[in-house]
Amino acid sequence: MKAGILGGTFDPVHLGHLIVAQDAMERLGLDKLIWVPARQSPHKRVGPVADAEHRHAMVSLATRGIPGFEVSRVELDRPGVSYTVDTLRELQRHHPECEWVLLIGADQLWEFHAWKDVDQILELCTVIPMHRPGCGWAGRSPEDLRLPGDWNRRLWERWLPVRQVEISSSEIRQRLAAGKRVRYFVPEPVEQYIYEHHLYGA
Repeated sequence: MKAGILGGTFDPVHLGHLIVAQDAMERLGLDKLIWVPARQSPHKRVGPVADAEHRHAMVSLATRGIPGFEVSRVELDRPGVSYTVDTLRELQRHHPECEWVLLIGADQLWEFHAWKDVDQILELCTVIPMHRPGCGWAGRSPEDLRLPGDWNRRLWERWLPVRQVEISSSEIRQRLAAGKRVRYFVPEPVEQYIYEHHLYGA
């Protein structure tokens, strides 16, 4: 079974996440895609705005009933910073039958060399960088990835073009704090959840 992993803070999850996830799942022929909300991302200086349980609940609502989408608590139930290499080891331990594909955004790719145990991540799964217009590929070369061995070229050849969706979690939080609506930015159940729990100043 070929399983994809899509991690993030999802603070909150929005329609852009869902469109990219569906696009990647279809293009890569994944049997399923595991959404992994992070407790605390090591790549963000500022922590999530919403509590981990709220973010998990919103991802669960957003993906409910969508064939092939699953939500994992692997990082939420593990204390401390959410390192991808630890998540991969745990998922492989519980699901040894799966061939794992890690999806990362183009913006993450340029710092990927600094991730904890990046050499082990590269051995544990197939890393697929997702490319969107305007995400810093212009003028870049494989050497800019600064990965060990032949991985610069290998990842460069794997990039996956996905749909450009002009929605961001930070914009949604700003709109809510300003008293603006977020309908059509997030799935309706997520919108209802945000207002019911008064998240992001709603």
